[in-house]
Amino acid sequence: MSYLADTHVFLWWMVQPERLSPAVTNVLSRPAGTVFLSAVSGWEIAVKVSLGKLEAVPMESLREEVAAQGWSELPFTLRYLPTLSALPFHHHDPFDRALVAQAHDEGLTLLTRDHKIARYEVPTLW
Repeated sequence: MSYLADTHVFLWWMVQPERLSPAVTNVLSRPAGTVFLSAVSGWEIAVKVSLGKLEAVPMESLREEVAAQGWSELPFTLRYLPTLSALPFHHHDPFDRALVAQAHDEGLTLLTRDHKIARYEVPTLW
């Protein structure tokens, strides 16, 4: 099985792993498949840092941190746009909607605590 981490899951795994559920911690500690971090999450982190909504995250070493965790990068390309544009507005956060589209199109389970995401036709785990 392969997974896509929501942005908060990545951040918590890095600095506050105790905030993660036991199921997510188990997946991230001993992945039986691939764990992805989307470019969308990198974009979200960069935007929130620049707005002062998130403490400084070392953006220049984010890729290295993802690799050090054994995760893989998932680029966001134009191929996700048909799914993204067809999503119902259960969630209005553009970052989360993009992650849902990617998880849907790639057949990934989305690791998230966000209950709104569970309303979409994409598997989630918390």
